[in-house]
Amino acid sequence: MVLYFTGTGNSRYLARRIAEGLEMPLYDLNTCIKAGDTAPVQTGRDVVLVTPTYAWRIPRVVSEWLGKTELTGAERIWFVMDCGSEIGNAAGYNRQLAAQKQLHYMGTAQIIMPENYIAMFNAPQKEQARSIVEQAEPALRKVLAQLKAGQEFPPPRENLYDRLMSGPVNPVFYRFFVKADAFRATDACIGCGRCDRVCIHQHADKNHTPLGKEGCYAAYQLDTQARKASASGGMFFPLAQEMLRQGGYVCGCVWNEQMDAVHIVSNKLEDVERMRSSKYVQSDIGNCLATVRGLLKAGTPVMFCGTPCQCAACAAVTGNPENLLLVALICEGAPTAGVWQRYRDAKAAQYGEKIRNVNFRSKTPVGWTMPYFVLTTKSGKRHQEMSYRQNPYVLAMLQGLTYRQSCYHCEFKGDNGSADIVVGDLWKAGERLIRQSENQGISALIVNTQKGKDWVDKAASAWFMEEYPLERVCANNSMLVRAGKENAHRAQFFSQLDATPIETNLNQYIVRENGIKLRVTQAMVAVGLYKPLRNAVRKLRRR
Repeated sequence: MVLYFTGTGNSRYLARRIAEGLEMPLYDLNTCIKAGDTAPVQTGRDVVLVTPTYAWRIPRVVSEWLGKTELTGAERIWFVMDCGSEIGNAAGYNRQLAAQKQLHYMGTAQIIMPENYIAMFNAPQKEQARSIVEQAEPALRKVLAQLKAGQEFPPPRENLYDRLMSGPVNPVFYRFFVKADAFRATDACIGCGRCDRVCIHQHADKNHTPLGKEGCYAAYQLDTQARKASASGGMFFPLAQEMLRQGGYVCGCVWNEQMDAVHIVSNKLEDVERMRSSKYVQSDIGNCLATVRGLLKAGTPVMFCGTPCQCAACAAVTGNPENLLLVALICEGAPTAGVWQRYRDAKAAQYGEKIRNVNFRSKTPVGWTMPYFVLTTKSGKRHQEMSYRQNPYVLAMLQGLTYRQSCYHCEFKGDNGSADIVVGDLWKAGERLIRQSENQGISALIVNTQKGKDWVDKAASAWFMEEYPLERVCANNSMLVRAGKENAHRAQFFSQLDATPIETNLNQYIVRENGIKLRVTQAMVAVGLYKPLRNAVRKLRRR
């Protein structure tokens, strides 16, 4: 069993990863300690205790709870401690604690996580914290490998300084520095526990919206110009337009002035138009969920569009009322914002002016089946590369190098989702549909709920749609049912994120296709021969 105590979430994150890797049950000590519950816990033979470091030891509330609680069946215990810099001689005191419990001590492992003791240190900024978590991955993997093998952790460093900090300094530190006098609470937190109750990761198994229960379709919107501005068949836009006609609001992702991906809430058509097209980066939700919740409570309908986990969060925070329409994107994973920001800034420096717009899936000049990555600078100049065959940022994403760590363990695949409707590319749709749509994009439209079906019917005049087997959608778009695979070089890539120029770092790990084939294709596109030759080949195939 994996036991954990957490203050800000660092230890919970590590404990969950360890429990998943070992296929062990997870036991939250916070609730037990808060309630004074010291009833025996059936742990089984092996126990892994994950805690933060308080004054160079495990928290006293944890050691006191352990001293009073029987761990039934336990024989061996490992300690995993996260910290901002060091754990001192915590291992020596953990060994004593194990002996008191008559357990075989299997060692103490240290994992560096974002600093959170703000009484003495500044908490890292969001991107810095993300980087620290990424850099902790090799240490976490090593700990997992040792636990799986049943090995003892190697002894940590132990010198005079460590013995001093964990020994005489510890009680002094607890007496004078471990206190809450400097902190103030407002009505923003009343200790109600609601954040825990709505946490999507805590309760992912409660979603279970059957995938395609109300139908699955091949679809595209009939407005060709609007479809060209979308990544695939453009199914988001007619739904959003219908929501506006019904007096509602739409919450979706746009580029802000700094070219960061952010969610906004709006009832203006010009804002909804900015929400079209794919943004291959994790968006910042900000305070959008609070705004959406307020609108829904006032009786105003809202359409929320985002990744499956973002839809699950919206459902959890709002209670998923009848006037909320949830539209999830088919998602393999979201690259971290830090990678995009570094790439964006590097390209701005290369071109000598600010990036004004980006299109990861431009249908100009060839069409939906061969999209281009296009950066537009402040002066209006376009810089383009073939998205899936040439651009390093897109290739790194597709090859599992830059996704957020949680994306490789996504809990919102298949039927474990909260969305009313799921939309995304319909790959391998067939020659007839590609020709019929003028190669401007075809979507899979998956309707999960009656609510979703009602909205699809309301907007039906805006698009073409025909029934399509869900099994074929899943077979050609496997990210619907399983998480993306982590690239073997991901840890090395992120460890070099600040030390190596971003394009150099990306190019070091991505795999490109045959160079001659790529150059020939590029040349044909440049002189306008690619589309005519492709169309001629398609005509021959139809004969």
